[in-house]
Amino acid sequence: MEKGEGKREIRRMNRTRIARLISKAGTVSKNEISVRLGLSMPTVLQSVRELEEEGIVAEAGEYGSTGGRKAKQMSIAEDAAYGAGMDVAKGHIDFVIVNLKGELMKKARIRLPFTRDFSSSTTRIFMQCSHCMLSRGFFSFFSVFRQFPC
Repeated sequence: MEKGEGKREIRRMNRTRIARLISKAGTVSKNEISVRLGLSMPTVLQSVRELEEEGIVAEAGEYGSTGGRKAKQMSIAEDAAYGAGMDVAKGHIDFVIVNLKGELMKKARIRLPFTRDFSSSTTRIFMQCSHCMLSRGFFSFFSVFRQFPC
């Protein structure tokens, strides 16, 4: 690994740690991020700015004043990305869509006759899920997913 690649990897890891902390905490200040993760304030500021530019985190208000400037609350931007889950059972599929905060956005049950033909079943499941999502305002099955730093 070259020197520049190592620095990029460290920056990526710091951004990931910050995004996870914000997600778990709900709201957190930049100073709290610095203290809890043991990162320098310039590292936190740069990483948070990049995450804001990508639409992954957003300001969520301000903390009360303790005499100085009010600290900004940072939180995950709930509409930055969505996750989808399916539970395939005999005779039906339960399908859910959640935002980055884990809040349920959509839920549907699709009834399908049971078949042992895997190829045919997979195609029908995909088509039914795509139709379900289109009918609920999502452009396509794949538009739900956006890469979140992991």
